[in-house]
Amino acid sequence: MTDKTLHKRLLDVCYKKQLHHLGSYFSSLDLIDDIYSKMNLDEDIFILSAGHSVVALYVVLESILGMMLNGYMRSLEIILKDMRN
Repeated sequence: MTDKTLHKRLLDVCYKKQLHHLGSYFSSLDLIDDIYSKMNLDEDIFILSAGHSVVALYVVLESILGMMLNGYMRSLEIILKDMRN
């Protein structure tokens, strides 16, 4: 995806799910995208220690893996629902 497409997708997810921590998401989005664009997905491992940036990671993974990520996005929805309760 292009940078604008990733940013629009992230904003769309944040708006639809009424998420907070937008600064964390948007400040890490380009960095995560750059790292994944240079990774060997079969051998390299990426560990995101900044938990507030996880939505940015999911948006990047969605752009790379496409429909295979639907299960992860559903998991994210469950986690976010649990956090709100």
